[in-house]
This record gives sequence, structure tokens and C-alpha cells, in this order.
Amino acid sequence: MLQETHCGIMDHITLEQVVRQHIPLPLRPNGQGWFSVVCKVCNDHGRKGKRAGFRFDGGTVGYNCFNCGHTALFDPSEHRPLSRDMVTTLEAFDLKKEDWQPAIFSSLADDSFTLKSKKRENYEPAETEFPPYITPLTEDGDEFDQCAIDYLRDERAIDWKLHPFFLGRKTNHPGSKRWYARLILPIYKDGKLVFFQGRDLTGTRQKKYLSPDIPRENVLYGYDHISKATDEPLYIVEGWFDAWHLEGVAVLGSRMTPHQVHWINQSRRPKVVIPDRFGDGHMLADQALELGWSVSTPDVGDCKDPNEAIVKYGKLYTLMTIRTHTYEGFEAALRIKFYCEEKNKNDSRRSPNVRKGPHQV
Repeated sequence: MLQETHCGIMDHITLEQVVRQHIPLPLRPNGQGWFSVVCKVCNDHGRKGKRAGFRFDGGTVGYNCFNCGHTALFDPSEHRPLSRDMVTTLEAFDLKKEDWQPAIFSSLADDSFTLKSKKRENYEPAETEFPPYITPLTEDGDEFDQCAIDYLRDERAIDWKLHPFFLGRKTNHPGSKRWYARLILPIYKDGKLVFFQGRDLTGTRQKKYLSPDIPRENVLYGYDHISKATDEPLYIVEGWFDAWHLEGVAVLGSRMTPHQVHWINQSRRPKVVIPDRFGDGHMLADQALELGWSVSTPDVGDCKDPNEAIVKYGKLYTLMTIRTHTYEGFEAALRIKFYCEEKNKNDSRRSPNVRKGPHQV
């Protein structure tokens, strides 16, 4: 409830205060920042211990159950009413509308625009631009243009005309050498370039992928898929090519940053992580379980990732096996151990997606 001060002004009350007042929480959070509770949504009576938890961050209130997968999030900076999922959560813990509604009204009435803008700005990726030696891919270019077109078609099952690909060119610019003969994968948000990666086409470089020296903690590929109005799962993967085929989200690495989690959590779609089989894929899968998301361990033989499976088995089969091998909670954790192979067991495996260029660089 709103409390009146000695001046007659109503104090601002937050949803976090309401939750702490009405729900018995531990004095301290666990190592991941969760205040553990027995889930009242799935009503498991603690048979598996405290498998759910609340998390607080600067006024934001999050809830996850690692048993039933129920999630809810309230971010006061968005100035939106309480979501249906959060209402379900609070009602499950015996909170009445009159308990939490004043906090929501208080949040909606809060016009501290500066604070709100600052918080959103922290999550918003900065716009960038290509250096002059990176230009659009074209079939009328040099031999590496054709190499890139062939690479996309033969090893990624992508028609180069379906996406605005770019290529690193050789120029007199001192920075061009690092980017020459790299297929450039642009990442846009709201039509603005925010990041890009360069995939080596020569097979001679130590680093297959190169990224510019700009902040990337709030960057991911597939922002438009987050807001898509559908009940279909939102697939979260490591690589750009996987996300392109699945119309999902790529976090561009084996771990998600808090900023990336923030963006992905804006989606109401069921979230399914598909880890890479080799390397550090288990790290991304473990994060998914901590967040209460699902994990898919598709039957794709020795293929490393969804893109490789699509090239080998076709898109229809790959999508089917992703759907039929999606798991939650304990079963997902168990299957991850058998699905993800440790990096040191697979160092000698040469990726089939390494291609020799028309000449050495």
C-alpha cells in the first residue's frame, strides 16, 4: 500500500517492497542472485527442494521456477501494467490485487524520465558504421566475392541475395588487412547497424571470426524475432548462421550477458536454447536452465550446430528433431551432459565450414 508521510505526501512504493513484505524470503540470495522459494505456481510442495526464486535488480522484479518453467518479469522503467505471468505469480503466493496494485499505480505515475531514459540507454546498442574497406557483396566483384557466394550456398545453404552481406576489401587503409577476404555478417536493430562479424574465407587465419573493437555486451542478432507476435518457440543459439535459418536469436558466443538476457526476456515466446555440441556449448545450456528456459538437444549425429545439420539433413528434419528433443529442468540438465562434448575432447575436429580461398592471403 502507499504510505503517507508527515507532510501528507504519498511515499513511492515498489513491487519489490510488496513482494518482500508478503512473501517469506531468505535473508540472502544464492550465488546466482535468486531468493529461493518453493514454487506456488506448480505447487510442488518442495518435493525437489526450493526450485523457484525471486530476483531484484534496480526496481525490476523477476521470478523463475526451475521445476515448471514459469517465468515472470516486471520492469518499472517500461511503464507498463503488470504482465499476466506476474499476476499469476503473485496470486499463487496469496497476494491480493489490493496488495500489489498501489505499487503498479505508483510506477505508472512515476515521471522520472531521466532515470527511465538512462536505464533504457544502458541496454540499447550504439549505432556504428562500416569502415570504407567493407562494401556490399556482389557477383560482379573479385574472386573473393564469388568465393563468398559459393561458401554461403554450399556450406551454409543460404542464397546470398536473401540478406545484405558484405565483404572485406584490400585497400591502402591500414585496417583493411585484418578484414580482407572475410565475409561480413551485419547485425541491425531498428534498421541501424550496431555490430558486424567477419568470417574468414581463406582457411589460413587463426581466428575464423573477427569482430570490431566496439562494445558487444548488449548486442545480439535477431532483435526483430524477439518482438514477433507468435506462440512459436524463440530459439537462442551461439552463431549468426544458426539464428538466420531458425529465425531466432544469436548471442555470438557461449555465454549470454545480462544485457542480452534483458533483451531476450522482452519476448513472451517460449525460449529454447540450442547449444553447440562441441566446445563450450554446455555453458550456454547451463545458463538457460538457470533462467528457467528450455534446452534442445536434437538428434543430428556429429553435426556441431543447427546450420551444419540443415546442410547435411535438410531444414525440415532439423526443425522436427529440435522440437521433439526439447526438454526442461532436470531432464534437460541430464541430456546436456551427454549432448555437449568438452572442448579438449574435440580439438582435433576440423570444421567442415572452413574453406580455402582462391589464393593465400
